[in-house]
Amino acid sequence: MRVDRFHLPDEWPSMGFTVSLCYTLPELLANRGGNPSNLTETVVVKFQSLGHLLNVYGSVANDSSGPYRVCLDKNRFFPAINSLRANRNPQGEIAEFWRIVKDGLALPLLMDLCAKVGLASPPCLMRLPPDLKLKILGFLPGNDIVKVGCACKELQILSCNDDLWKQKYVEEFGSGTAAQGLVPWKKRFATFWESKKAARSAPVGYNGPFFMPLRRDPIIFQAPPAGMRGGDYDRFPGLSAPAPFGQPGRLPRYQYRRLFTPNCNLGGLSG
Repeated sequence: MRVDRFHLPDEWPSMGFTVSLCYTLPELLANRGGNPSNLTETVVVKFQSLGHLLNVYGSVANDSSGPYRVCLDKNRFFPAINSLRANRNPQGEIAEFWRIVKDGLALPLLMDLCAKVGLASPPCLMRLPPDLKLKILGFLPGNDIVKVGCACKELQILSCNDDLWKQKYVEEFGSGTAAQGLVPWKKRFATFWESKKAARSAPVGYNGPFFMPLRRDPIIFQAPPAGMRGGDYDRFPGLSAPAPFGQPGRLPRYQYRRLFTPNCNLGGLSG
C-alpha cells in the first residue's frame, strides 16, 4: 500500500470493528528503492469504532514511545468531511478536526519516527522539551501567553504553569502587590490586569486653574439707539469737539453706554 500519504480503506464495516494500518516516511522508502517489504521503521495506526465514536491509536513499531490516542465524533466530523468533498466549505469543523488529529496523533508520531531513524525532526515548537517551551513563553506578555494556550492541549497545560504566571505578575505589577493565599498566580494576574485596564479607560477629571466667579451687571451693554439725548451727547454733540479723554483733536472713541439716561446733575449744563 502507499505509505507516503494519509490513506484509509474505501469501505468500512458497519458494526464495531478494529483495523490496523502501517505508515512510514518517503525518505525511508527511497533508501529501500521503493520496496516496503521488511521495512520496520513504521508507525502503526489502529482504528477502533465504538458506535458514533472512533478511537484512533498510534505508535512507532517496536518502540516504547506512545501510544497516542484521539477520539473523534463521527456525527460531528464525518458530515463536515463529506461537505468538503462536495466542494462546500465547513471551515470551522474541518479546522477543529485537523487540529485534533495533528496535535494528538500525526505530529507526535512524526517526531518519534524521525528521532528513531535519525532524521531531522519537523521544525516546530512542539518538539522542544517542556522546560525550553516554558522559557520561550516567559518572553511573551501575559495576553499572548493566553493566546498560545489555545493552540493545543500541551501548550494549554504549559500556559497555566503557576511559576510562569508568578513571573508575569511580578514583571507587570511588582512583588509588592502580591496577594496572599492559595489563589493561582494566573487568576491574580487576570484580576489586576482587569483593574488596571478599567483604570486606564476611566474618564479623567479636570484639574485646571480655579477662577472665582465675577458678579456681572444684568443690564446688557450695547450701542445707544439713534436720537438718544443726554449725558455726553448733550455736552459734546459735534464730532470735532475735543474729547474729555485722550489727546485734543482726535475723534472721540466710541464708548458703550447703558440703555438709560441717569437722573443726575450735569453740572448746570442741562438748562
